[in-house]
Amino acid sequence: MAEGEGELDVEAADDLYAVPLDRFVAERDALAKRLRHDGEKEPAAAVRKLRKPSVPAAAVNSAVRSRPKLAKAVVDAGERLGAAQHAALAGEARAEQRVRRAEKALEAADGAADDARSAAGKVAEEASEADDAVATARTQLGRAERAQAKAAKKLETAQSQLESAEEEREARATELAEARAEAEQN
Repeated sequence: MAEGEGELDVEAADDLYAVPLDRFVAERDALAKRLRHDGEKEPAAAVRKLRKPSVPAAAVNSAVRSRPKLAKAVVDAGERLGAAQHAALAGEARAEQRVRRAEKALEAADGAADDARSAAGKVAEEASEADDAVATARTQLGRAERAQAKAAKKLETAQSQLESAEEEREARATELAEARAEAEQN
């Protein structure tokens, strides 16, 4: 019965949680009594401490045991949902970083252009280079804004996937509820 000295066998506890909810307490108490009778006082005490599962927990436990594919599908849908959210957030963060860098570059280029225009004795070539830097920064900003728009579309797609995953989860939950109802009728 015991895995090690004084330890409760996980398989025995798992078997106990597989019994119908209305028989749990009687089965638990009988198992604890057998263990005590066999001289296994610590495992018996551990068994006595096992709580009767709530009705929802027992229903989920039963559904997982009777429909493991459905349970796996629900878990998989949750994992896909998390991955979609993570991907959307990562893409948006990168686009925002590009926009911030481009804005800083634009500010620096604008400042350089203003300094070049106002400084006495500066040659027109320096002002032209500053204007080129502004144009480059504006191009970079335009690219960054397009990247941000693309990231926003990805976020929208991810949100759509999230909604689809939530609908799938709700459908699985409905199936699970139907399975519970069917199990309760049986």
